[in-house]
Amino acid sequence: MKNQFYDVFLGKKSERIIKIAKKKGWDNVLFLRKIKFFQDFKTLKSKLENYDGIYLETDNIEDVRKIFQNYKGFFLVGGSSETFNRKLCEIKISGIVNPERLVKKDYLHYRNSGFNHVTAKLCKKNEVLLITNFSELIKSKKSKIFGLRKPYSFLGNKKQQAQQIGRIMQNIKLARKYKTKFAIANFAERSGQIKNIKEIKEFLKNLNLNVGETSNALKNIYLRKIKIYKDFQKFL
Repeated sequence: MKNQFYDVFLGKKSERIIKIAKKKGWDNVLFLRKIKFFQDFKTLKSKLENYDGIYLETDNIEDVRKIFQNYKGFFLVGGSSETFNRKLCEIKISGIVNPERLVKKDYLHYRNSGFNHVTAKLCKKNEVLLITNFSELIKSKKSKIFGLRKPYSFLGNKKQQAQQIGRIMQNIKLARKYKTKFAIANFAERSGQIKNIKEIKEFLKNLNLNVGETSNALKNIYLRKIKIYKDFQKFL
């Protein structure tokens, strides 16, 4: 099967955005509605045909459960605490986005990355993707990170930058060990935030992903979306 490298855009379906993404090396785009509360979902439910799925940013696990019970489509949730992330896997959402994103302090002898062996095993068992939101990591073209052709500045100071990258690398190692599927996409909210796929490949290369792992990381979102669609069709 031909590689299907799908980017993620947080906004309504748009042929213009697809055209821009294709010029930057992507095969296609999934359009997600970004929401923060269950109430947002209730309000927008009738308009979700304009999107391919939902991206929820919350620390309220009950809102996650309520949406999951009422929505059978592609459903991603932004990571929070280690306990919250584990509960997301138990609910069987489509994917956890940046599980390390809100973690403040590391443990004494290892990094607190919002993701551990228990969560990794649950992700594997329940087919939950471990996803990196590339746009959340980059802020502006100020400081070189990992020798990218175009220099990017990660959120926060240099110590926070190194800490964030270290946590992502630790999570990728756990994903490898427990065969959890890893994915990455831009998650842009504006057309100017869509980065060329070559830049993301270079980023993954510097995270020590090999060619096969990089290819899988760029197509796993598409494959998970297709799996959800096929499962849904069985119940129609």
